[in-house]
Amino acid sequence: MKKPRNLLENIGLRVKELRSQQAMTQEALAEETKLHRTYIARIESGEATQMSVTALDRIASALKTDLFSVLQPPGDDIPKRVDPPKKFSRGRVHK
Repeated sequence: MKKPRNLLENIGLRVKELRSQQAMTQEALAEETKLHRTYIARIESGEATQMSVTALDRIASALKTDLFSVLQPPGDDIPKRVDPPKKFSRGRVHK
């Protein structure tokens, strides 16, 4: 049985969902909002124990939506992490 998500996890998943719909990386969102990328990552993973309304409003603005939309429950198709393409050089694979 799946554990129910708490409010912070729902907000994080919704931010991730909206960011993916905009084809925006965490780095681009962090730059646009003037927030640190690791803070964005912690919000998206539900690990941020505190987040200000101001930070959420900056995230909403960067994602071209409003704060109310960020606070909505996420959809069922939460995006998965996509690994960057591997680089090939002289027959060796580099990560």
